[in-house]
Amino acid sequence: PAASVLSMLAGLAGLILFFGLMKRIRVAKNAAPGVYGAMFGNAGMILFFLVSAVFMALVAVALNHPELTEGLM
Repeated sequence: PAASVLSMLAGLAGLILFFGLMKRIRVAKNAAPGVYGAMFGNAGMILFFLVSAVFMALVAVALNHPELTEGLM
């Protein structure tokens, strides 16, 4: 349980740092217009973030409640 809490906190800290520092990411001056939005605002990246967050939450719940995964292994 302590490891799952620690990993969730690390993941949350990583997301906070990523979104906090996202404004500092520089795109080359000669890049095509809209490159920044294409990197972070496309459907694939947003879906990746959402699916990753759901999986992190599911793993945290499964680690804290082993009775939920009894018949799986």
